[in-house]
Amino acid sequence: MPEEPVIGGFDGTDGLWKSFDEHMDVISSPSLRQQCIEILQVGKSLEEQKVQCFSRKNGFSFIISGLKVAQVRVNPAAFNLTLIKNIHNTGRRSVRQEKSEHVFNSANPNPISDSDIRAHLLEQSQTLLALRRPNVIGYMEKWLHCLLVEQMSAGDLPELGLDFLYYETPVGKVKRNRQFGREHVDIVARERSNGALVVVEVKKDASDLNAAIVQGISYVDWMYKHRHLLAPRVRELGWDVNLDKVKLYVVAPGARMRADEVAADCGDCKVEIMLVKEDWYVDEKVQVLKI
Repeated sequence: MPEEPVIGGFDGTDGLWKSFDEHMDVISSPSLRQQCIEILQVGKSLEEQKVQCFSRKNGFSFIISGLKVAQVRVNPAAFNLTLIKNIHNTGRRSVRQEKSEHVFNSANPNPISDSDIRAHLLEQSQTLLALRRPNVIGYMEKWLHCLLVEQMSAGDLPELGLDFLYYETPVGKVKRNRQFGREHVDIVARERSNGALVVVEVKKDASDLNAAIVQGISYVDWMYKHRHLLAPRVRELGWDVNLDKVKLYVVAPGARMRADEVAADCGDCKVEIMLVKEDWYVDEKVQVLKI
């Protein structure tokens, strides 16, 4: 039997919640820094094509409909662009990936043009949207993540009252099978009504809300326990959140919920269960049914 996951102690904020400016400051060359900015702007210009760009520990990830299509990794002397082509495995609900690497440095400052990057992102947008419409590939939970972030960022989910802050947020290290690895919260947000920091745990269905609550509470406990150590980093990012009011929201598709379906001990943690319509994937529109 695998060991139960155990949240480790506070191990510093290195690698947590990197901002755009912090990533740009890593690149020492002004010209390379500008080139990296221009690549990110290519992705930003394709938001209507469902291209989303998220900050990561070492750079940025481009995601379309829950699948990664490109990533940028920065270092002082260069930055690396990886283009990822997702190809449907015929007869299966999965994809395989083909990757091409492009290193931008002083010796080779332009290994691929912006137009080629744009063409790749547009091709992947068309391919993945075509696969999503008939629902022939899986990765549903990741897809739901992206739709929630998209709608929260656009202010289209007023029932939630949340402002999006960070996607797949690193938190404390978790021990699984005798090894520690960094754990990630699906979405971190700010509650508009009182500025509380909100951990958002997303599931593809409401079949096991107890497990989602237990998992989410472990993240809330870690953040609350180490809130004084996290506060300087939160201020640097300008999040304007109250770390004394860390809350958990669990989001899952489902039409109804019985009282006995949620039996987890929430302790002092404030938990909100949010059911969204089960056919959210049909029109890619998340609608809140219950809070």
